[in-house]
Amino acid sequence: MRTFCCLLLPVLCMTGCGKPSLAGKWSVTGSKTVTAKSATAEFKDDTFTLDTAVGSGRASIKVIASGDYTFDGKKLTMTTTAVRIDDPRLQGGGSSFQKFLEKTMLKTTESDIKIENDSFKFGSGDSQLTFTRGK
Repeated sequence: MRTFCCLLLPVLCMTGCGKPSLAGKWSVTGSKTVTAKSATAEFKDDTFTLDTAVGSGRASIKVIASGDYTFDGKKLTMTTTAVRIDDPRLQGGGSSFQKFLEKTMLKTTESDIKIENDSFKFGSGDSQLTFTRGK
């Protein structure tokens, strides 16, 4: 039994030494280029979903972007593969707003990040976003 415990202890200690995980829900703030009333992101199984209420005043439009991500412990790469508008007034592939979103959002973006105090910054300049892990 003592031998088993001595062999198991290093394995258990090494389990906590892996790269930080992005899995879970995050609140997103900080973009100066988009007026967002609220934004949340969820990372799960190498995919992400970004749910944003865009607009000002009482008028807002819900935009949902999703795609794949990789995170090696330092660099986060997000590839947006789908974007949709959750508003019956603007839905459909023919809307100019939908086309604008697809043109600007369907791309791969990467940034070096460091998770500290359940928070990290992604991007730079006016497009920098702050992600804070949900409690």
